[in-house]
Amino acid sequence: MGHAELTAHIENMQELSPDFARMWAEHPVAQVRNRTYALHHPLVGELTLHGELVALPDAPSCCGLDLFAAEPGSASEQALRELGNQ
Repeated sequence: MGHAELTAHIENMQELSPDFARMWAEHPVAQVRNRTYALHHPLVGELTLHGELVALPDAPSCCGLDLFAAEPGSASEQALRELGNQ
């Protein structure tokens, strides 16, 4: 969904739902810089990865670059190594 489509969808939701319009107005969207992801990969199974959004100073129109890492010594790190060897 592009920015124009997303904006139109949000505007439509605000028109259809007074509750949505109120919540949207009260809670500005904030960019999440880091979080933990629980993923299922079809070859290696469950992965728990830490994601960090890194700003790109030379590309201000870009949201950033997502970097992912597994906890050192974890089953997720081993699974990523297995994927890298394929």
